[in-house]
Amino acid sequence: MTKKNVVPVYVVAMDPGNGGNKITSDFVKRAYTEAVLGRYEKPTTKSRMSRQSEGMSYRVEQDPQLWVAGYKAIQENKLDPIPLHSRNSLSRYSQPMFAVYAKIGLAKALEGAPDMIPILLITSTPANDFHNENVRNQLSKVLNDLHKVEVNGERKVINVVQYEPMSETEAILYDLYFDENGNVADEKIMDEDILVINAGYGTTDLSRYSNMEYIKMPKETLLTSFLDVYKRCASWLASTLQKPIDVQDVALQLEAQRDKQTKTFKYVNDVVPGFNDIYNQAVKGVFADLLSELNGIIDDPDLFARIVVVGGPIEEWGDLFREWNNKRVQIPEDPQFAPVRGMYKFGKFFVLPNQNEAASAKG
Repeated sequence: MTKKNVVPVYVVAMDPGNGGNKITSDFVKRAYTEAVLGRYEKPTTKSRMSRQSEGMSYRVEQDPQLWVAGYKAIQENKLDPIPLHSRNSLSRYSQPMFAVYAKIGLAKALEGAPDMIPILLITSTPANDFHNENVRNQLSKVLNDLHKVEVNGERKVINVVQYEPMSETEAILYDLYFDENGNVADEKIMDEDILVINAGYGTTDLSRYSNMEYIKMPKETLLTSFLDVYKRCASWLASTLQKPIDVQDVALQLEAQRDKQTKTFKYVNDVVPGFNDIYNQAVKGVFADLLSELNGIIDDPDLFARIVVVGGPIEEWGDLFREWNNKRVQIPEDPQFAPVRGMYKFGKFFVLPNQNEAASAKG
């Protein structure tokens, strides 16, 4: 019997969260865009000293509106930011703006790729949402099939032939299990009782896995998140300056200072004194709230073989998590990208090989 040729399928993994969209694919190893969009209009006239913005503009499907994504592009073009934060996942995934945000992410993931190549797309949700059929159906409705996105006026046709939603906490286990080449890197995961904590900018999500099997916990979404740090800073600024301060303004300025030890906040053009101390107090105070909420769910963290902690806020909270339980806490390299790396590995080293093997057997 002649075996059929297996058509190559390319993998795209995205984690379109409240803080931003983390992306990895067969074409783009690592990309990130904050969860904020801006409505853009091309300038009709320019002064002789004006400079061309280096950012990208996007038009999604049949919508005539042009968009830019991320704080830098919004600042460069002096646009009003439209944040995409929400603690209600089904409502968030049902919003037209989420579709725009996600499809811009798809275009970023396929920079340099030809049109119409078959794509296996994997995205993640909190574990509790992943087990909600309505959530999975809504995501499939938005992300499966053909998509048309214009990037700086050039149309790109994206052919998602297979869509796989997965739990972001399960994805983290795949990141630890496989190395970059698809070899087994950590086989112990298969036999352990593990708590996974994904600290985010909208929620903090927990999941328990025993022998890689998901075990539902009494509560899996903590309302405390790093967004509360921004809120505390905004409240202090409003009280100090006696002016209304938008949380998004605080988020915008702090996002641009992730690699800086000392944080500042500018109101108009003036640096507000004392802000760094307030920021550090907020980081520790919100973490204490998160720990209080966590301890109300977990009787004894030492009952777990390990506690894997990931997410963007781990840049600030990593040492505090280790102080809480240095014996059990494990923080992967580049913890913000652990879920999306795990999704990519799941698709590349688990889904596709199994499908190709089944197709070859049938052929």
